[in-house]
Amino acid sequence: MLYSGSLLSGAFSGLIAAGIIDNMDGVRGMRAWRWLFIIEGSITVTLVPMAYFILPDMPHNTKWLSQEEKDVIMWKMRRDVGQDDLDKVTTKSNYREILLLALKDPKQWTITATLSFLVAACGVTNFFPSVVETLNFNRIITLVLTAPPYLLAVVSTFLWARHADKTGERYFHVTLPLIISMISFIISAATMNTGARYFAMCIMIPSLYCSFTIILTWMSNSMPRPPIKRAISIALMNCLSNSTSIWNSYLYPSSSGPQYKVAFVCNCVFILLAMVFATLTRFRLVQLNKRLVNGTMKWENELGKGNDGSHISLDFRYLY
Repeated sequence: MLYSGSLLSGAFSGLIAAGIIDNMDGVRGMRAWRWLFIIEGSITVTLVPMAYFILPDMPHNTKWLSQEEKDVIMWKMRRDVGQDDLDKVTTKSNYREILLLALKDPKQWTITATLSFLVAACGVTNFFPSVVETLNFNRIITLVLTAPPYLLAVVSTFLWARHADKTGERYFHVTLPLIISMISFIISAATMNTGARYFAMCIMIPSLYCSFTIILTWMSNSMPRPPIKRAISIALMNCLSNSTSIWNSYLYPSSSGPQYKVAFVCNCVFILLAMVFATLTRFRLVQLNKRLVNGTMKWENELGKGNDGSHISLDFRYLY
């Protein structure tokens, strides 16, 4: 649901831009691109303050949930690993200890690497109108053609995430979309045929986001406790993965158009590396689950000093 908003904005921003560029150029003496910034920016500025009052902290202190809903959600969270999902960190030394705990966890780095290389490939979304422009339609049609891939991504991402949640499987829900995205990049790099390239674009965005959303939940599943460790892990993953966008602008110079072959070949390499690190993550989680079964799990490496895992549910398993 969270990323559905991002995808919908990707779809409708193109449609809004098409309308503004076609009808507002020169209005009140301003160019259309200025109106685009003003209108789309004002929507964001207006809606963002509402998030402070709407976004929940934890189920037990969320005002718009009934007591029954709070109890059910807290029960589900306890069922995962056998304890409340509440932090008990009170001192700076505790925070430092848990930070080091996250930094020493191999899962932190394999999942972060998986997402980082995927985000590097996702850089194509920042230049998607330029890529669609290579189909050689006029400016308005180009902006309209950016919408269908994002609308398809909304539906496919929701259904894919629902299936991953229902089955409890993560690895293939990450890697199968990556394979599809690689195919889309290969098609884009290999041909200038209009139909083939637009088909590639229509599967490119959905496949990238299907994998992206599952990786985010995979980190949460792989770092279930303590909650502050999970929060640090997710924050660190997002910071490092987004830093890979730094070089994206150098992959899509106008001189590389209209085929952008170098960019699409690089994206194939990024996708391949993401699949490698996803596989390493799976191997690690399989190893940890075997330790859970035979009782050799070293809980101090997961939960911190003095934690023997006695409070963890006996049927807890890492999802892969």
